[in-house]
Amino acid sequence: MHRSLPAILLTFLFLLSSVRAADDYKLGPDSQEHPGIPKGKVTKYTWTSKIFDGTVRDYWVYVPEQYDPKLPANVMVFQDGVAYVNREGSFRVPVVFDNLIAKKVLPVTIGIFINPGSFPATEPGQKPRSNRSFEYDTLSDQYARFLEKEILPEVAKDYNLRKDAEGRAICGISSGGICAFTVAWERPDLFSKVLSHVGSFTNIRGGDVYPGRIRKTPHKPIRIFLQDGAGDLDNEHGNWPLANQQMAKALKFAKYDYQFVYGDGGHNGKQGGAILPDSLRWLWAERKEERPKSAEHKVIPLWPQGAPGAVGDEAADKPSLTIYLPPAEIATGTAVVVCPGGGYGALAVDHEGRQPAEWLNSQGIAAFVLKYRIAPRYHHPAPVQDAQRALRTVRANATQWNVHADRIGIWGFSAGGHLASTAGTHFDLGITSAEDPIDRVSCRPDFLILCYPVITFTATPTTHMGSRQNLLGKEPDPKLVLNLSNDTQVTTATPPTFLFHTNEDKGVPSENSVLFYTALRKAGVPAELHIYEKGPHGVGLAPGNPVLSTWTGRLKDWLEGRGLLKRQ
Repeated sequence: MHRSLPAILLTFLFLLSSVRAADDYKLGPDSQEHPGIPKGKVTKYTWTSKIFDGTVRDYWVYVPEQYDPKLPANVMVFQDGVAYVNREGSFRVPVVFDNLIAKKVLPVTIGIFINPGSFPATEPGQKPRSNRSFEYDTLSDQYARFLEKEILPEVAKDYNLRKDAEGRAICGISSGGICAFTVAWERPDLFSKVLSHVGSFTNIRGGDVYPGRIRKTPHKPIRIFLQDGAGDLDNEHGNWPLANQQMAKALKFAKYDYQFVYGDGGHNGKQGGAILPDSLRWLWAERKEERPKSAEHKVIPLWPQGAPGAVGDEAADKPSLTIYLPPAEIATGTAVVVCPGGGYGALAVDHEGRQPAEWLNSQGIAAFVLKYRIAPRYHHPAPVQDAQRALRTVRANATQWNVHADRIGIWGFSAGGHLASTAGTHFDLGITSAEDPIDRVSCRPDFLILCYPVITFTATPTTHMGSRQNLLGKEPDPKLVLNLSNDTQVTTATPPTFLFHTNEDKGVPSENSVLFYTALRKAGVPAELHIYEKGPHGVGLAPGNPVLSTWTGRLKDWLEGRGLLKRQ
């Protein structure tokens, strides 16, 4: 059919307008400079890496005007740094940071913008060789180690940075997007927030496996914001829109705290830049993260046929272990029995049970949260029987749970710390005459982690009388009181110990930790003690405190120094 020129022209103009409508994203006011808004400073540096040996790269550091060196600042890392740091580019991160920090919707945050490395030319006329794909698309912890061991310490020489994962975010575009996710996935103890723009979750170097891993791997404490568009790439590596949709579906299935914004744009930063202010608002907003229920972790009874001395058949009469196993690809073979506190009258199973277990999993350590028997139904010796049985159970099943029988520790908080220290000072190497094969296994822990522990029952006012009374009763035998004042029970056979306490702890004074540490020193037992000035009793991992939360970094250093984070 013959069509008139005006009709053809109108059709062409309609199609052209449709093409322009797709990917036609505009920057909003938070991406524009405004008079009177404090302007942060951006400084450029060059870095030669040892972890990516021989590579050289530029990086930039943004410091907001509101930065106070006395207060640790939040940190956000950007891959392909030059694309994000440009004040006139698609993202304009320094401008957005200026505006959002001034509005106090974004905490004071130092931005670190890192270019991928390249190998310098070795001959005249030769161009530098980019290492971008290897650094960004490889599924390993190498880039995370590069940040942890090289870039973050270098920036920290000049600026006071938060060291806890809750105070750190990481962002990237394309291969830099999957890199950001890989860093948090491999090291959720370093970064808890991910922002990915048109992320390359495709088979460039095997990244298409992530949706399956997300569905099958125990939940990790990270928050993820994904952005992609229907016009993104489709090539031999895969289909970017489908890959990002698969990621979003997997995150939903695994009950992660995530957002997925899907537009009509292509493989560029137009939509990501336009929504960057809102992305940052969501990413840094305080919220209670949705996590899988503990029922998703296997719970096993310590005594399937009934615990010794049980007074009934209710849940309170059945001590148990909740099993948290790390992903196989990062498992170290180390295991820890976790004892929540609660004064021997309750159990703080969330912030002194589940949260430490998830932190241990992020380090590649298997965790077993102990539900032990407590007052008013139970007193001594029921709790220590449960702790000893827990250690024997993990050791007896070491092969099944992929742990080493000589790398099993116990971690306790408050009264749970007393229980853990009791396990470390009152143990046997197995009851050879026992009918139950589990009881023939040693209940000696290989190391102790004690957090604001109850230690002494004799040194009032240092003694936590509530724990003593719940465990021993109102008028206990003085010999039993002395026997369970665990600073008096330390010997050369007591396991190496890490202790954490705060000077402000009024519930269980820090003298408890000092007494145990001093006893360890006298016995020649390796020990490390950290007492922070500020912080109340019962802080757990202290995720909301930028200073106090750094104590887990000290614990990680101690574990690493003892070889407990090394895969075997």
